[in-house]
Amino acid sequence: MTNPEITTQRILWLLSNQWLPLNKIAENFQITKLTDKKYLNLKLKELNRKKKIVYIFHVNDIYWSFNSFITNPIITG
Repeated sequence: MTNPEITTQRILWLLSNQWLPLNKIAENFQITKLTDKKYLNLKLKELNRKKKIVYIFHVNDIYWSFNSFITNPIITG
């Protein structure tokens, strides 16, 4: 059974102003079970497909953050 604390709103709030790897996100959610960590990873990928969060590769790790460009586009011109 997955941890009920892993919600879209909590993930977006946590990533709103920082870049975090999966391990730090899991630590913030106090996840100890491997199945809950896998569920969190699936949730992050789902939010990425919906363009709510973005990721970068850095030193063999994936860092996730809130996609502020799509949510709050900068209008120029």
